[in-house]
Amino acid sequence: SPVIDNDNDGQPDGEVDWVNKINYFIDQKCAKEVVKKVVNNSSPLSQVILEYFNQDKNYIINYSNATFAPSSALGRTTPISSCSGGVCTIEIDLQNQMLNQSTDMLIASVALHETVHAALVYLFETSQFINEGLDPNATSNPTYISLVVAYIDFLVTNNPENYQGSANELQHQYMTVFVNDMVNSLKTIGLSLGYHNSSSQLENDYLNALVWSGSFEETSAFGTNFDFNQQQYIHYTGVAEITNSPSVPYETLDGNNNVVYKIAQPVANQINNSNDPCY
Repeated sequence: SPVIDNDNDGQPDGEVDWVNKINYFIDQKCAKEVVKKVVNNSSPLSQVILEYFNQDKNYIINYSNATFAPSSALGRTTPISSCSGGVCTIEIDLQNQMLNQSTDMLIASVALHETVHAALVYLFETSQFINEGLDPNATSNPTYISLVVAYIDFLVTNNPENYQGSANELQHQYMTVFVNDMVNSLKTIGLSLGYHNSSSQLENDYLNALVWSGSFEETSAFGTNFDFNQQQYIHYTGVAEITNSPSVPYETLDGNNNVVYKIAQPVANQINNSNDPCY
């Protein structure tokens, strides 16, 4: 893809997918290749999202690396696009620390999560959410419709600069319906990263843990769907992949409610931005 000079300093500092209107302002070379695979793969969810931005040239996604607080946040997506000259940009920031040290599958999972946020922002703003959104049963799904109503209420009654966290919470409550689709996308991404169908990096339990760890842990569905031991496994699987720590101890309970200690270890490969070629 052609490179672009976003800050006009005479040096290429980004890469643009002109066809699909997606820009990559990510300094970490191999991490950027992982992020590019999030929409450029054959999984149904990724293809649906890619089609939105391919067909609507008035909307652009910018992926950027950034350092931001809180330090535990791995990614963020602007809840409203920024529009100029009829072109609207949805900004996705990915935490530098993650892009420098985490595993490739963890980076893929976070980038995919934020890309689903971007798709929801696009659908909200273009009034396609209820009738043409990601859910084929949108018009009959009460959870889906409730989310739209709640989100619009936020837009009408609150200062947009102050509602990002709450808007994200609303989206997270609904985004859990995409877990299986996100797992399938991660499987396809993993294959493109060189993992094999039979490898531990593409097992359902592991990929489900990647998808649920982090923001989805704050949803009511997390408490409903998983018992304490499963919640611990999901959380500490994410921690091990984020930090790339060789061993992360955590507590579970046996049948008599006695504490049993287990160890979480990173399953995927640590990102190495000096690789040439990356994959």
